[in-house]
Amino acid sequence: MDLTDSTRGKWTVITVSGRIDATTAPRLDAALQDAIRAGRMWLALDLAGAPYLSSAGLRVFLSALKAVQAGGGGMALAGLPDPVREVLEVAGFLTILPVVAGLPDLEP
Repeated sequence: MDLTDSTRGKWTVITVSGRIDATTAPRLDAALQDAIRAGRMWLALDLAGAPYLSSAGLRVFLSALKAVQAGGGGMALAGLPDPVREVLEVAGFLTILPVVAGLPDLEP
């Protein structure tokens, strides 16, 4: 899994390329927690390049969401491939995490 980050207005965008599973989820968690510790409380995950999401990834998402909300921020997901969207839907995450079609759709 490869991670890159960029800034889009108030949002820190973390782009994920590759599977999010038990092996790679700790790297994503570390990247998100580093951003939060740096005071970046608006996180967007661009998942267009992530073909797979396991329960380990769901735990990472939930942990980051709680942390940014506690800091007055928010989190959004963008570019969901169908298999990832299905996992999020079955797990009930689509009711707690905003989803945008693509990065241009993030609120400024």
